[in-house]
Amino acid sequence: MNVTVINASNKNGNTHRCVEVLTDKLSKMTEVNKVEYFLAKDFNKFCTGCMQCILKSKESCPHYTELSPIIESILSADVIILSSPVYVFDVSGSMKSFLDHMAYMWMLHRPEKEMFNKFAVGISSAAGGGIGHTNKTFKNNFLFWGVSRYKTIGLRVLAKSKDEIYNDPKLNKNTDKLCKEIYKWNVSKGKSPKVLTRILFGMVSKMQKGNTWTAVDSDYWKNNGWLNGKKPW
Repeated sequence: MNVTVINASNKNGNTHRCVEVLTDKLSKMTEVNKVEYFLAKDFNKFCTGCMQCILKSKESCPHYTELSPIIESILSADVIILSSPVYVFDVSGSMKSFLDHMAYMWMLHRPEKEMFNKFAVGISSAAGGGIGHTNKTFKNNFLFWGVSRYKTIGLRVLAKSKDEIYNDPKLNKNTDKLCKEIYKWNVSKGKSPKVLTRILFGMVSKMQKGNTWTAVDSDYWKNNGWLNGKKPW
């Protein structure tokens, strides 16, 4: 199982420890090849809103050289894990900027066909509120990326030691259940996306048939055969 982890915070924080609990459990069920990124050092660019990725190509992004290794890792992964501590009731600025850079691959534009056969997980932690809103941000992006299956985990926790996080009963219960679901999904032959994803794909397909405002998007859908009933899953 190829797993790509993208962390908004630095290593050894509470949120990253939650990630370790999940990936450690997965590695006991199957062989896990994990690639991990920390946005603070691996990709600290902020989206400029130049729209080049949407209007021209993903390679036209001024930060594509730094971004491309992460994109390639995501596309080659079976499981994607995004993690972020809660900052003012949402993902951190570094995670939000990373997600902004991925706008071109939203279903409304040019979704990568590889995304339709992946399992994605969003992990957040906070001392107080905001976990629900943060995890909703993850879910929205997973949905519009076209991810086949996705789940989120949130841990409400004050600063604790590594062992306290590892032994948290609620976290262990949730990650045990999630690991079984990921493993079952990974060994299954059929990886058809959720109903909501399929409905969204159908709606966007109809929209793209009459798209006269962004030729690069309509051409992309046409070239993939998605305007003629073909599906990416």
